[in-house]
Amino acid sequence: MKTLRAFALIVILAVCAPQAVHARGEHLEPSDRFDTPTGTLNTYYSNVLPLLHAGFTDAFLARCTVIPSFTPEYAWSVEQRADGAHLLTNSFPVNYWYAKDKNIMPVRKDILLEPDLALAIEELFRIAVAGTRVPEQKTLGLDGVSYYFAAPAKEGAPNVGRTWSPPEGSPMFRLTRVADALFALPEGKGPSQAELAKEMRLLLDDLRRPKTESSGQ
Repeated sequence: MKTLRAFALIVILAVCAPQAVHARGEHLEPSDRFDTPTGTLNTYYSNVLPLLHAGFTDAFLARCTVIPSFTPEYAWSVEQRADGAHLLTNSFPVNYWYAKDKNIMPVRKDILLEPDLALAIEELFRIAVAGTRVPEQKTLGLDGVSYYFAAPAKEGAPNVGRTWSPPEGSPMFRLTRVADALFALPEGKGPSQAELAKEMRLLLDDLRRPKTESSGQ
């Protein structure tokens, strides 16, 4: 089963990877097939995504879906409610792909966000997703974690950008660390809301800063 999934990932990524023009880890990559999966992994995504997105609405401020190779899949969404912005999380107790019982359901959690953090999340995702670029090199790894970042669109389906296990220290690596920290927030783990907002502002400044020729861009 593990070999089959690895082969499936090679086929999907080899077929869908576009012509290279930007360094991996500097930007999110296009992910047109996220909400309408096709090919070998169609059944997997068609089963997993509705469960991970259960309880999420179309009027979200930012959303992240995380698909690891072996550890449990999870997703979170920032949703505006009457009392403020809430962070909703859904996570499987085990990796769905390898679960013998496919009737498993995600564990759901909800936490009220401080206004400054909610605004930072919304701005960061808007800028990061808007900066989606075709990668410089094709992503053909077998093991790792795929992160899908979504921001609202003025019309139609949300804008979605993807990164797969970005290089450590890169802007997208920092973005994935923020996403992981937000997922852990309802459990009281990791940085505080104020610390997360500060880290996001720093990353926002870096994403907005023009790249120079010397940086390889």
